[in-house]
Amino acid sequence: MIQLLIEPSYGANLWAQAYLAGIREEARKRGWELQTLTEEAEAAEEPVLLVGSAVGWLKSRLARLAARNLPCLIAGVPPQGVRCGFAAPDYEEAAAIFAKAGAIQPIVGLAETLEGDNKMFYSIYDNGAKAALGSFAATEAIEGLDTRSVWFDPVNSLVTGDKTEQDWIDGVKAASDQLRAALK
Repeated sequence: MIQLLIEPSYGANLWAQAYLAGIREEARKRGWELQTLTEEAEAAEEPVLLVGSAVGWLKSRLARLAARNLPCLIAGVPPQGVRCGFAAPDYEEAAAIFAKAGAIQPIVGLAETLEGDNKMFYSIYDNGAKAALGSFAATEAIEGLDTRSVWFDPVNSLVTGDKTEQDWIDGVKAASDQLRAALK
């Protein structure tokens, strides 16, 4: 038996539901019994598969399960600094499913499976481009630092050749340092 412990705030989102459906289907194919837990205290002396995305939740559950000497895995890649086994999804199959729905994943080689403009646009990942993820945070106003002059105009100058790649990188880093120092 494999016990699933799902982070409450993660388990209801659409991505998590698809992820869990895949876990359940693979378990069914292999004849494995799954049991969904509501708390780690319910865990029997069987492996526990943690499904979540919040680093704090994952770390606290891992610590509690380790204290009970229960074997556990994280579904996905463990947070940085966490030593734990993990079960990774089949990204190629997932990417193909997403692509059918028009949601293209930035994966090297995926462009070969696409057609038309999508093939051209997404082939940049085959040439070393990296996808960037982030979030927004409020900062105090910084005189002379605005979105257009810091982020957009330098890209235009990079494209036209008026600015070197290193100048652009240095400018983004300098602006980021100023914004980081002004976080609320």
